[in-house]
Amino acid sequence: MLRTRRSASLAILIAILLVPFADVLFRGGTFFYGDASTHYAPLKALHGSLLRDGFAPTWNAWLQLGEPMAANPSLGVFYPLTAVLFLWFAPSTALSLSIVSHIVLLGVGGWVFTQGQGRGRAPWTAATVGIAVALSGVALSYTTNPQYLFTLSWLPWIAHFAWRVGMRGGLRPAAALGGAGALALHAGDPQGAAIGAVLALVVFASAGRGVISGRRVADIVFAGIVAAMVAAVLAWPAIELLDQSRRGAGLPLAEAADWSFHPFRLATLILPELFGLPGPENTFWGHPLIIGLNNTRFWFFGISVGLTPWIGIAALTGARGALRRLGAGMLIASIMLLLIALGTNAPFFPFAHGHLPLIAAFRYPEKYLAACAVLIPLVAGLGLGEAERRVGGSGSGLRRIKVAALVLGIVSIGAAAAVVGPLSEMLAETVASWALAPNADAAIAGLRADAIRSAGHGALLLVAAALIAWRPRSAFVILLSVTIAEALPRAGRLLYTTDRSLYDAPTELLRALPATEGARPPRLARDARVLDPYPWPRSMSGEREVYSGWKRRAKPNFGLLEGVAYAVGYSGLEGERARELARTLSANPAEVAARLATAFLVTAPVVGIPRPAADDLARGALERVALFPRSGAELTRVVDARPAAELVRSFELAPGEAVPIGDEPVRVDTSLSLQGGSVVRGNVLPPASERLGDRGEDLALEEHWEPDRVLVRVPEGDQGLLVLRDRFAPGWIARNDWGEELPISRADGLFRGVWVREGTRSVEFVYAPRSLSVGGWVTLAGTLIAVLALVMKGSEARRE
Repeated sequence: MLRTRRSASLAILIAILLVPFADVLFRGGTFFYGDASTHYAPLKALHGSLLRDGFAPTWNAWLQLGEPMAANPSLGVFYPLTAVLFLWFAPSTALSLSIVSHIVLLGVGGWVFTQGQGRGRAPWTAATVGIAVALSGVALSYTTNPQYLFTLSWLPWIAHFAWRVGMRGGLRPAAALGGAGALALHAGDPQGAAIGAVLALVVFASAGRGVISGRRVADIVFAGIVAAMVAAVLAWPAIELLDQSRRGAGLPLAEAADWSFHPFRLATLILPELFGLPGPENTFWGHPLIIGLNNTRFWFFGISVGLTPWIGIAALTGARGALRRLGAGMLIASIMLLLIALGTNAPFFPFAHGHLPLIAAFRYPEKYLAACAVLIPLVAGLGLGEAERRVGGSGSGLRRIKVAALVLGIVSIGAAAAVVGPLSEMLAETVASWALAPNADAAIAGLRADAIRSAGHGALLLVAAALIAWRPRSAFVILLSVTIAEALPRAGRLLYTTDRSLYDAPTELLRALPATEGARPPRLARDARVLDPYPWPRSMSGEREVYSGWKRRAKPNFGLLEGVAYAVGYSGLEGERARELARTLSANPAEVAARLATAFLVTAPVVGIPRPAADDLARGALERVALFPRSGAELTRVVDARPAAELVRSFELAPGEAVPIGDEPVRVDTSLSLQGGSVVRGNVLPPASERLGDRGEDLALEEHWEPDRVLVRVPEGDQGLLVLRDRFAPGWIARNDWGEELPISRADGLFRGVWVREGTRSVEFVYAPRSLSVGGWVTLAGTLIAVLALVMKGSEARRE
């Protein structure tokens, strides 16, 4: 009977989690809002394309004159769950399947954790927790930033395996914990993975009988070693490049504190849409509360986990022993994360930024709330699960549940009544003064609708309290029903989908652009004018005003695939118009090429807007790009001043900060160079007598291009400075046709240059960072160790 209830609860959980995604799974839709369309999906499409063409996805030659690809944590090149999908499927399908599968992974993780703490005797509570975790406002908001969702989905699993290591010990759960931690990092969010590591320590310390033995300490250390080894292929190259990033020395407080969570928004735990939503009806009005990029929107559209989890926390007060310690530890961790999320709205974040490790390396404090959205339902599951396991519907735990449901129902109804009653006039005035004119009326209407929905949820809790008093043993099925009634409408309002062609069209566009085999790909130089080739729908005037700065100017540094999705993706807010546009793009991608494609891509910073996070691994070149003119046309002129590769005889030695100007000699930075792929001080160049020549003009050279390898043919008997108009970056090695390594100089502050002597017939540039190859071997060894530990018989049989 119990086994049947477990199977039924898991089946109900998965079915409910799939319901909000019917458009994606069965009607040809996909996700488009935020970075899903403008950043993640296009780059993952490129990742899959490279794999299909037989290239290692190590270097992104399409972006910012080239930047590391495998070393970029947000891309998740080595994350198997997405790499396989983008290899096998079209970008839109791969994005849809990856997001939906991780929503299910997150929910099932909550179910597994709760089942473990309830000793397998709390099936309905486990389903309740899974729904509350996976369909929380935070998780649904993260469908716009998929890599963050993917890391978040591993947190319940990390907590589950950490608990097993602390309670039982053994190599098997330790290896599982290490693997889950490594996958959390590979998934794309180092900040979330760091939080997962802290969570593992909190859960581990809460387990046992108050005494942690040496064996269990050895197990948790083993888990950490496995995690570090399995993650090495990503972590090692990323850490090596950290010095190239602003994050290496820590972000300034003002930048790190962008998107600080305002304490007023805690009210949205009861009134989830108090400040509106940026969806099709554009009810959003709370922008003055934001301290963040462009002052336009919240990081999360919603933070609500529903009302049921707070009932579970009240029930936890009756727990004893390890469960009580675990609940207390996780609640304290949640409070600490909330204090950090407040950013500059509280004194804790400035202190943490200056004194706690890693805090200064991450921006956007509001993201710390993501872990809270997981921890709160898990803690609630401890209380509800203990009540369901112990008494099956009677006892003190049930009394706490009834009282908590009654109180929360009254509070919710009271808050809703205040919004439409005594506070209505004041809120209407605030909305009118804060909201932009076109969406003020919609915002007020949305505020009232939210109040009505919240009152309805409160009424459901009152009914639930009465039903629990009448039929005690049905308490946990009733709470599951209330959770479903809250979660499904919330998901319907926080998910934004459009036609899949909006992703597949850019992929077809790249293939349609004229390019010969072995030629370098087209790159994109653009500013606000190039970025927006299609007119905005008139009915979106309010949306346009709210987001114009964010959409048109703040992110001008994305590649060709991203450019198309970025330019058209937001039209999905109008439904049928977006589908028509998508069909047009799919049928004639060359039209978009004519509008968007120019010769090369460099970053075009915009005055008054901070450079976005994509710069982080490209500081060596991009800091100098800030000196360029702001116009896309000017950028194209500057970068197009020379051919892709040339042999230069007229150049100057300079100590550093020179930018390319077409009619001047090439300037060579003498302060550093690349040797063996590493940055070294100084520059090895031939004597002055060999440096200048008097023969003819600079020569354009024949080149054979691959994403991470460029072969340049040199005219017989010639010599000079070979300048390749690709980015100077660690990891690149140059060799001549004799196999000799050539030091790579930084030319014109951006490009790679090597001296070739007479008799050299070719020079090959290869991107082969040692950290990537060594990290790959370490990851392979760590994976084998983890697999052996998981399959060893008796590895989990050890007990204290």
